[in-house]
Amino acid sequence: MHVASADIVFAVTIDWATVGDTGNYGGPESYGRTFGAVNYAYQIGKYEVTNAQYAEFLNIKDPSGTNPYGLYNAKMGTDANGGILFDATANQGSKYSLKQGSGQQPVNFVSWFDSVRFTNWLNNGQGDADTETGAYTLQGGTTVPTGAKAIIRNSGATIVLPTEDEWYKAAYYDPEKTGGAGYWTYPTRSDSVPTSTFPGPTPNAANLIGNGFAMTPGAGTRPLDIVPGINYLTNVGAYTASSNYYGTFDQAGNVYEWNEALLMPEAATTAGVRGVMGGSFYNPGEYGTNLGWFASTATVENVGQGFRVVNLATPAAPGDFNGDGSVDNADLTDPIRGWEARFGVDLDGGDFLDWQRNYSGPSPEATTAGVPEPNASAIVLTIATLAGTLRVRTRRTSSGHHCVTNTTK
Repeated sequence: MHVASADIVFAVTIDWATVGDTGNYGGPESYGRTFGAVNYAYQIGKYEVTNAQYAEFLNIKDPSGTNPYGLYNAKMGTDANGGILFDATANQGSKYSLKQGSGQQPVNFVSWFDSVRFTNWLNNGQGDADTETGAYTLQGGTTVPTGAKAIIRNSGATIVLPTEDEWYKAAYYDPEKTGGAGYWTYPTRSDSVPTSTFPGPTPNAANLIGNGFAMTPGAGTRPLDIVPGINYLTNVGAYTASSNYYGTFDQAGNVYEWNEALLMPEAATTAGVRGVMGGSFYNPGEYGTNLGWFASTATVENVGQGFRVVNLATPAAPGDFNGDGSVDNADLTDPIRGWEARFGVDLDGGDFLDWQRNYSGPSPEATTAGVPEPNASAIVLTIATLAGTLRVRTRRTSSGHHCVTNTTK
């Protein structure tokens, strides 16, 4: 079951998609690693964090425009793909404003530290809430915290960056995949490379390079073909027929997304190397495969990187009686033993179908053949060339990408 909801907390609203189906197995192995096995329910942003959301954060946390933690990168204003302007002469609390038409595009030019400071702010309730503690503890009071490699998710955190597993499961896993629960190759609920095209209702489409950039068809096949002055980004969720099973958008394109993972801890950089997943407007669709994983120096702020957030304080879905994040037959059969022993009730497959119709939206097939009558002793349980970043590992795809590179845009 997949559920979407919206939580409003002060200034910034995050639209959430609930990821249940707990206890799922991991995806295909990629250089000795697998991703996607998550044994708890959580919510993930349906969309990448937008310029509008990030500008609100900037104006509240940096009302005078002094930028003490480097949360604002000047390229947000000067680059055509950036979406946030800075005006030192503007009124207190209004120093940061949106470029026309950019509010619903993903924020970019953000470092890993910018991302976790934003999540700390959300975690702590927004407003004048702290950016240095909460979901993560950032020490030193500097743009790059001291002991940056040691930063981990704090116990009790609610709003966080996704782990690799949380991001990956939301992107690729589908409990209703043809042939049984499994992982799609691309985060558009497809095993075929997404189409590069203008936003719209085309299935299996994304903002990436195909026959040119999505916004400039026929022009450009690589990051070096970016033309100054053109904004290649699209509004989040604009590919309306290309969500994944849980209802998130743009994990295949637009901008790559930071995650929590610390990779290559032996790297010389004191800032650390952090995980990145997904696809972007300046790389082919093959880079968004479920066999790819990436990494970037945590200080990198480039045109093709953003982030989305996760909420661990997941409300129970209606009908999720056993609290596993899914509405399925286990919600009926798990309590059966207690109900039968205490009240002498007799519940069968017909009761299950009535219950599932009421709570799960589309009606299941009108048959009880697959739902055995429960009893007291039976329970049915049913990392490419990435501008400004370091590509760590991927499997070779049809495009032949398989390299380690570290360049900055």
